[in-house]
Amino acid sequence: MRIILICLYVTMTAVNPGFAQGEKWPVSDDSLQVYFNRIQHMADDRQKMEINRQLVSVLQQALAEDTALNRTFGNVRNLGILVAPDSSFRILQWNIPLNDGTHYYQSLIQKKKGILPADILPLSGRSGPLNQAGDGMLTHDRWYGCLYYDMITVPTDSVPYYVLLGTDMHDLFSSRKIIDVLWFDRQGDPVFGLPVFVENATPVCRMIFEYTAQATMTLRYHPDRHMIIFDHLSPPDPSLKGQYRFYGPDFSYDGLKFREGKWYFTEDVDVRNR
Repeated sequence: MRIILICLYVTMTAVNPGFAQGEKWPVSDDSLQVYFNRIQHMADDRQKMEINRQLVSVLQQALAEDTALNRTFGNVRNLGILVAPDSSFRILQWNIPLNDGTHYYQSLIQKKKGILPADILPLSGRSGPLNQAGDGMLTHDRWYGCLYYDMITVPTDSVPYYVLLGTDMHDLFSSRKIIDVLWFDRQGDPVFGLPVFVENATPVCRMIFEYTAQATMTLRYHPDRHMIIFDHLSPPDPSLKGQYRFYGPDFSYDGLKFREGKWYFTEDVDVRNR
């Protein structure tokens, strides 16, 4: 065994001389995929989370080697990447199904910094009760976990921000769609939420829609109309009002119309011929 280990050390040093000095190997897509595969096939949630912790560390190493944010990780399944419209940062994200039917969400924000190493910040979270999702601004360590699928740049005279559209496979009974805001404070740290969504003259920091897991809710940005348009959700029976796990689309639509830096709620949006 000692001879084999010595031969292995010599071989690795010959291929990559930096190995002898403790330098790390470049992280391949295949090696990242191994972690995702292990998470998928692991039965114990604690083991899944431990492998995920290792995956975050390895992916951070891979991102540190890519200061220009050019690497696409095209051969890594289970890894989603959402790039900011102005290409100043991107969000790398995935979810981990847990045994109780809920999901754990993991993301990394990678900010471009020219020739300097990119800033890389991990986000970890699980969704909770709607009244704990908060109508306040959240720092990265209190992030509301979900997967984002669209991002809208909103230039303003004060703090520029990005509107994020996301989905949360909440549990076995209900799913959620999220409209949130991401912006960066003076230190460059990400902050989630901003009181720019106005309904009944009251601005809120984010909007969260919960509905039955048996249904699909449409939530999309329509740039030609400067609107975010989404299914109106309602219960199948008035007696179920407020029990959102029974709600579903009722074939009508509402929206958020952008005007002067804010998004104003609009009922009964006509989506014909759009």
